[in-house]
Amino acid sequence: MQRISPFTIAEEMLQNASAQQNQRGMTRTSAPLGPQAMAAPSPYTDVRAADDAQAYNNSRMMEQNVNQNTFTAMQQAGVDAKRGIQKEQLALDNQEYKANALLTQRTGEVLSMMNSPATLAMGNMSPLQMDAFRADIATGKAMAMGVNPDLVMNQVNEQRYG
Repeated sequence: MQRISPFTIAEEMLQNASAQQNQRGMTRTSAPLGPQAMAAPSPYTDVRAADDAQAYNNSRMMEQNVNQNTFTAMQQAGVDAKRGIQKEQLALDNQEYKANALLTQRTGEVLSMMNSPATLAMGNMSPLQMDAFRADIATGKAMAMGVNPDLVMNQVNEQRYG
């Protein structure tokens, strides 16, 4: 029984396995499959055939080089774009942080100039503390009017989150 393919079984299996795992670059790329005698012209052929084979091999290798360089450049461009976006986002986050810090500082300065300890204490509250403070005020007002404070809190929460 004669083989159909001139390549060895190992060469074919490696190429097929790499293709199935989407790793075509893992197979050898410096030489075509098969014995080197198939890639290079035989010393018994004429000079013109050798020149044609060499020109074909050179153009094939050049095309392969361009393809690999393009693929690598494409991946690097994607990474560069992602890093650029992350850098811009970091700059925006830093600007927002500085603006909030300046706003907090200015608010504290204004409240301290008003000479009102209660207002100054409100200005130094965190957003969570301020929400609890407002809820306490709403509960106190509801109790003073004779309304169930739970109903008021339900209404306040519905307006805040609903």
